[in-house]
Amino acid sequence: AVAPPSIDGLGRDALGEGPASRCLGGFEAGELLPAARALGILPPGTPGECWFQEICEGVGGFAARLKPHLKGEPLGPIDLDLTLGPFRLTGRLQLGMPAALVHYRYADIRAKDLLRAWVHHLSLGIGAGGRYPGRCVVLGKDREYSLGPVRDGERLLLGLLEIYWRGLTIPLHFFPETARVYIGNLLKGKTGEEALRAASGTWMSQYGRPEGIDPYFRYCFGEADPLGEEFRELAEAVLRPLLELAVEVS
Repeated sequence: AVAPPSIDGLGRDALGEGPASRCLGGFEAGELLPAARALGILPPGTPGECWFQEICEGVGGFAARLKPHLKGEPLGPIDLDLTLGPFRLTGRLQLGMPAALVHYRYADIRAKDLLRAWVHHLSLGIGAGGRYPGRCVVLGKDREYSLGPVRDGERLLLGLLEIYWRGLTIPLHFFPETARVYIGNLLKGKTGEEALRAASGTWMSQYGRPEGIDPYFRYCFGEADPLGEEFRELAEAVLRPLLELAVEVS
């Protein structure tokens, strides 16, 4: 027997990204089948139409969850120019909507999504003054997080810049998804040993695509177990303040 054609997780997310943004612009997801076929990801014929219909149902629900966060007129961009210790941080960032800065992606939320929002949230909280609403929402297919005002944001952002600078000179034992599991378990009251065991399961999981098989990580760190003291220290420094503040919205 021949297995029916299917789409892997990355393909489904890629197909969903375009319809999700267009649904917000007033399109019906079902109108977008020709554009989806042009991506070359859908199986041909009826199987492809069935796959796309299933994806559209998810996109419609995602757009409905997102729209309440996009009420009002966008606040526009701001040009930041911050001096933090020996660093000067410049760039143009969007201030978001009147109620919050909104980061969204039609995919499951990953550590890199939270970190990107966290850096923007810290930077705007320091450099935008009263123009920034002081709240950031991170929305994905699986979860929604809310970040509120940050105390001591300058110290936290300076710490991230110092770690980034170190990472330009030597490979750092920081692995976002594995570190997220480690800190997440600590925040649930697990012991350090239990949290590290859970992180090790993420690093070399038998399911999905574990971080430990990343060819760049393997090239830098070889076959040795990289989840040692440096990993634990970096996970604490980078992710604990973020995950302590992040409130998961049910």
